[in-house]
Amino acid sequence: MTGFGKAELLFCDSLILSAEISSVNRKQLEIRCNLPSECSAFEDRVRKIASAYISRGALQVRVVLQTSKGGSSGTPQLDAEKLAALVKECAAIRRQCGLDEKAVDVERLLTVPGLVTFKSVDPDSPELAGAFEEVLKKAFENFRTMR
Repeated sequence: MTGFGKAELLFCDSLILSAEISSVNRKQLEIRCNLPSECSAFEDRVRKIASAYISRGALQVRVVLQTSKGGSSGTPQLDAEKLAALVKECAAIRRQCGLDEKAVDVERLLTVPGLVTFKSVDPDSPELAGAFEEVLKKAFENFRTMR
């Protein structure tokens, strides 16, 4: 039977774990998972929890982990060495091209891929596993209610 369910959970004071479940009619149970890398080891848990709530249908389970302010999960980490090298190279290019030596726009340099990364939540943490199961069960409860 077709259905949809969604749930969100605040995790570690600054992360939001959200789960969406949707299904369409099928004779057997087919489960497709779309999980963040931090939760990729939890696919078996998804299948176990799903089979407790539904016996047949094509199920799409999507879980997202993000900061409460809408960015990527985790704390931003700046590669200061790369940034310093980029600033130095930009200044050298300005001199070489005969341009005036004004300050380099650091904010613009922060958009360079790989310069800022995000330290993710520990995928082995029991807190993440507990929060993952809790949000998934809430989403399945909402899914069951909607159906």
